[in-house]
Amino acid sequence: VERFALALARARALAADAGVDLVVSAVGTTDASGTDEVNAGLRAERAAWLAHALAVRGIDHIGVGSFPSGAVSPDRRGAQLRVEAKERAR
Repeated sequence: VERFALALARARALAADAGVDLVVSAVGTTDASGTDEVNAGLRAERAAWLAHALAVRGIDHIGVGSFPSGAVSPDRRGAQLRVEAKERAR
């Protein structure tokens, strides 16, 4: 998380120098093996954890979201159990 936070800080600085505003969103994902209710809570917890971990490292104003269960194919189950942060220009 530390290196990721540093990279985001550099990206924001470069964007600001170019007059571009970047939006950072932490996104939690799950596979479809749990119930919708359990997976929804798990996705929210994962995204909130990343947003907090970045905020304590100086990366604030982070949106939090999630992808629906099974957003990635079942054969990639291990790859689905992650949290992502994405940047996009406003």
